[in-house]
Parts: sequence; C-alpha cells; structure tokens
Amino acid sequence: AQSHLRLGHSWDPRTLPKLVRREHWTSRGHSLFEFLITVAFIAWLLLIPGAPHLLLGPATSFLELAPVWRLAYVPILLLVAATAALSLTAVLRPYWTPARSFARIGLHAGTLAIVAMLYRAGQWVVVKPAATTTDAASLERLVVVINKGCEIGLALTVVVALIEIGREVHRLRRRRTDSLPLNSAAGGRTA
Repeated sequence: AQSHLRLGHSWDPRTLPKLVRREHWTSRGHSLFEFLITVAFIAWLLLIPGAPHLLLGPATSFLELAPVWRLAYVPILLLVAATAALSLTAVLRPYWTPARSFARIGLHAGTLAIVAMLYRAGQWVVVKPAATTTDAASLERLVVVINKGCEIGLALTVVVALIEIGREVHRLRRRRTDSLPLNSAAGGRTA
C-alpha cells in the first residue's frame, strides 16, 4: 500500500515508548483523586493565615499557633505542592519510573526534615497573651494536652515517612530486578 500511495517512511519502531509491564502502571483514577485532595489541602493551607479558625476552631479566642509554624509554613506548602505535581504526573503518565520513586523518597525525606524542625520547638500551641479566662489552670492543662497530641502526631508522621521510604526503596529494587529479564531476554536489546 505504501508503494502505491507513496507515503513517507519516517516511522521507526525504535521511537516507540519503552514497554512497561502491567503491574508497573498506576490507576489514573487513584492518581486524579490524590491530586484533587492535595489541591484542596493546598487551598486550605493558603486560607489558614487569614482564618486561623479553620485550624483551631472556636479555640482561636484563647489559643494561637506557636511561632515555629511561621517558619514551617512555606516548607510545608512547597512540600504539598510538590506532592500535587507528582500526583499530576502520575495522571498524565501512569506508569512507574525510577525517577518517580526517587521523587517520593525525596518528598518523605523533606517531611522528616520539617518534622525535625517542628519537633525541636517543643511547643506548637500557646495561650494568647490577651486571653482572659476564669480558670487559667485548666487553660494551661488544655495547652499541655494539645501539645502532647501534636508531639504524638509528629512521632506518627516520622514512623509513616520512614515506612514509606522503606516501601519506595523496596519498590525501586524490586522493579529494577523485574525489568532485567525483560531486557536481557532479547540478548541485551530492549523490547
């Protein structure tokens, strides 16, 4: 047909994308959902400085965030934005790549760095200087309980980040070894 129609011969099978195994694909629906949730979280984070009641609720009348949150705000926002970008990448190109695993490891390492900075503060919620209450002791106990909850939350975040780093390293090793037989089966040529 090409000889009769005189079509160009510019197509080359070597320009096709690399063959990817089915188990290396991710669900576009899951990635899109993750992206939308992350974008909603970014919107919520952007609203917090102007409307702290979105975080503390009615307790904003007597509580405020400790100064360490001002230092951590931009890094947290950047980390969440990078997570959204990675999710969007998974929507557009839904297959695993080593770069994606390295990016996830980097994001989890960034989470650990932010948590370390927050943990050193030791106090995450404080009583407002202008707060007036009849029972100052109960207010101080409330702050102690909230700060203890923040400490537990930070510890759980460290555990989850370390587990996720371990999972990504395991995934990276497993998928690299999985792809070796596919490449070596054709005598060193990629399929």
